[in-house]
Amino acid sequence: MGYLVFNGQPSGVPCGVREFTVDGAILIMSGWIGVPDEFSLFVEPDSVRVDCKVIKKRGSKVQVTFETWETDVRYRTR
Repeated sequence: MGYLVFNGQPSGVPCGVREFTVDGAILIMSGWIGVPDEFSLFVEPDSVRVDCKVIKKRGSKVQVTFETWETDVRYRTR
């Protein structure tokens, strides 16, 4: 499970996280199509925050590459 956070918004947009590697992932969006080109992704329960850049959008799938990593970060305590 992951949460997209962008534009300083106080609440994140939930998403599924698939094919998670050190370089990127595929995010599964549930009925939400307004994904910006860059955002932060909190991945739980891994306690990771990554800054993402969108590579490709297709339907409910968004493929991203990771720009920076931060570990031991929990979205829910943010």
